[in-house]
Amino acid sequence: MSHPLKFFVAGVSFKKTDVERRSKFAFAPGECSSLYSAMPSDYFQHFFILSTCNRTEIYGFAPCEYVLLSIFQRQAKTSTQEMNQHVYLKEGNEAVKHFLSVASGLDSQIPGDYEIIFQIKSAFQLAKEHGRANGYLEKLFNFALQASKEVKVCTSFSNGAVSIIYAAAQKISNQNNIHKVVVLGAGKAGQQAVGYLKKLMPNVKITLINRDTAKLKPIASTFNIQGASLENLKDELKDADGMVVVTNANAPLVNKKHLIGSRIKFIFDLSVPQNVAEDVCTMDQVEYYNIDSISTLADANIRVRLDEIPKVKDIVTKHERKFSQWSARHHYFSMASQASVGGNLLSRKQLTRLFDQWHRSLQYDSGFIPYSAKASDSILLALRSAYPHIQFAQSTLNHPPIASCCSPTCFTQSRCSCHRG
Repeated sequence: MSHPLKFFVAGVSFKKTDVERRSKFAFAPGECSSLYSAMPSDYFQHFFILSTCNRTEIYGFAPCEYVLLSIFQRQAKTSTQEMNQHVYLKEGNEAVKHFLSVASGLDSQIPGDYEIIFQIKSAFQLAKEHGRANGYLEKLFNFALQASKEVKVCTSFSNGAVSIIYAAAQKISNQNNIHKVVVLGAGKAGQQAVGYLKKLMPNVKITLINRDTAKLKPIASTFNIQGASLENLKDELKDADGMVVVTNANAPLVNKKHLIGSRIKFIFDLSVPQNVAEDVCTMDQVEYYNIDSISTLADANIRVRLDEIPKVKDIVTKHERKFSQWSARHHYFSMASQASVGGNLLSRKQLTRLFDQWHRSLQYDSGFIPYSAKASDSILLALRSAYPHIQFAQSTLNHPPIASCCSPTCFTQSRCSCHRG
């Protein structure tokens, strides 16, 4: 049985889950690549995964929402009950609005966190490299970039450095008698941490540690700091006062054995999953912060941003409406341009006039979703009403796009519409 595809987002975020639970649902870049390569394209072809410290979300076209949920359940190895408790779902226009809100910083743990747009760019580019982005997702991505840029230029929503990484660096700079800080992880987040620390504490020694030493050397040279391999972690911590962990390993890289004999006073673990073992968190000598506790440190700088939220919401709403108009227009013309009367294709002028009439009739239909079977039927009805003898290519009469359901063993068959009727 085949079913029309719908646009969904399924996700977990800081709003409903703590960092420990979010870690179960997180995808490392390598895991995203593996999923893009392995996922059969007959029922879930166009999608992308956004996995950050604050959220993991899957956006894409599927015959039903349980395609996305089944991916989450396999990744987290969790129960259906826990899935229902922590994973949110949005469809159609609501999913579009959510993505634009995320890209604009409205849905960030720290409002206005501009780092999210760079994370979205990286996530989308990875999906695109694996052939998972279609024209709709590409257009939505571009609208998100436009909305983010307008928020940055026209409001004060992203002014001032109040990101989680900056908050950690600022907390370190406020400590007394700091001589050395170790940063573990040489990715973008690690480089940002080093940059903030050098700016706030220019006289403090910083050592950057990374598993990949080939990547480490040029970065350490750029910042004019010491670099060391992960094997030397214990030795580097002996004379260090603080540590910032920004890695994406699947298992903790920092254990109690690394801290024995060191003078480490505090550790900021910005990783998801957490890359500092539990036995470290309970050590008396160490003041430990995970990503949730760090976010509270930036509260003092957020008040100005909160005043800008109404402006940002207006920008998001404007771009949502523009994208909805684009979607409706794209859907209409992709179908109508194949129609003919008496063997002749309709002119662009005729199609545009009918589109304007058809689109105006939808302004009070809040449930209208472009590319849905309902939208296709509405377009066909409008064309036939205006041109009773109109003819369509057979591909137009089918509800595009079509897909088979996820699996006969869908983990929620009793609730999945693909298994009914």
